Amino acid sequence: MPGVVWKKWTPYFVPESEGLIETWATRVQTYLNHLEHEQSTISSRRLKKEVKADKVSPSTWKRIIRLITEKGQGSKKSMEDGPFCQWSLEGSSLVRQTAEVYGFIKEVA
Repeated sequence: MPGVVWKKWTPYFVPESEGLIETWATRVQTYLNHLEHEQSTISSRRLKKEVKADKVSPSTWKRIIRLITEKGQGSKKSMEDGPFCQWSLEGSSLVRQTAEVYGFIKEVA
């Protein structure tokens, strides 16, 4: 083929970054950590609205919620919100799981 010019392409790699689910899970976990301790239940729909994740697809949102509720199961959680505090999914709401939920009483010194 007369006059053809062949171009040599050099590969270009995008720097690695956190994935979509991990990024949103961090944002949601931060929001949950800053909820007042008295608020022990929040619906998944309201949480999605509060963190402005309206454009996140339903299947991705389910994976984000699953990641948050399964994170730390079987291990001690950080003491930010009290010992063994985590969130569990009950129906379509996230419920704060604390020692009081399991019948333990805080001792006042």
